[in-house]
Amino acid sequence: MAEFMVKVSKKAVKGKDREVQISGEMTVINACQARDALVDVFSAEERIRIDVHDITAIDLTGLQLLCAAHRAALAGSKSLVVTGGDNEQFVTAARAAGLLRHVGCKRDEKKTCIWVGGE
Repeated sequence: MAEFMVKVSKKAVKGKDREVQISGEMTVINACQARDALVDVFSAEERIRIDVHDITAIDLTGLQLLCAAHRAALAGSKSLVVTGGDNEQFVTAARAAGLLRHVGCKRDEKKTCIWVGGE
């Protein structure tokens, strides 16, 4: 079992995204740690990139946390991008949860839904 870790890049340079790298098991057990890191970044940055390439497992709680982060970005007129979405564990969990889609939800007026491009 890989250790869960959230690594936040140093302050973003003008025009660049602040990156949050998540590795290990992004599950209910680690949800508070991930949420706290994301809240800190969202309070300080306008452009955020969440890298899920190195997650080894993700459950519905982890998926919901990413969805909530995207909704918070939309509400705060911020930019959020999730990278590493080709991670097998990520895709399998998102597919099983029915999140992969062709169009975003009603709130996604800017067409930035993190689940679009799926099934």
